[in-house]
Amino acid sequence: MFTQEEFAVIAQKNEAERILAEFAKTLLPARLITEGETGVRNGNILAIELQKRNLTLTVPNLVRITNEVLFQNRLEWVPGCEPAKFAARKEHEAKMNQSVAKNATDDFTARLRKSEAADAKAKADEASIRQAKNIIAAFTPTKNTSRGTAIDYARQANVQQALTKALDNAIQKKANLQAFAQWVSDEVARMYEAEARSNERL
Repeated sequence: MFTQEEFAVIAQKNEAERILAEFAKTLLPARLITEGETGVRNGNILAIELQKRNLTLTVPNLVRITNEVLFQNRLEWVPGCEPAKFAARKEHEAKMNQSVAKNATDDFTARLRKSEAADAKAKADEASIRQAKNIIAAFTPTKNTSRGTAIDYARQANVQQALTKALDNAIQKKANLQAFAQWVSDEVARMYEAEARSNERL
């Protein structure tokens, strides 16, 4: 036979089991994990939250607490059986995370392409400057003298100075240096042709 205290404990346990079974039915189709270590953790969370609020163990109080802590990701649910609003929020957050990740990836890709384009332009500009300087430095006009053909140093200095000034100006104004290098090449070729025609006449 049970003592009065043992009977009270058994009655309390039976009442608690009845309330928890009714609570589980109330949650359907959602299913809170109630077995194993996870079930113990879930039970402890609910018990602690009941105590914090000075609430008794009733189905409405358990539902209230579940709703209040639902989005804190503390309770663990049977996979695929989460409450609809919890699952909807998780799905929304997953989509948002994908969107944020895609935007971050797109932004990174755009910045990377821009950086690569800037690097390629800087290399091309550097090569064009070097090409223009080499063409300018190599410019060696000639003239006919009484002793024969000789380098026209005065013309060389004037043209090199003018072309170097034009190059510096193009660099400063961030002009299209590939087009400028081509212009220098064409201009020097034109001067050589004019010089050749002039020398033929003499």
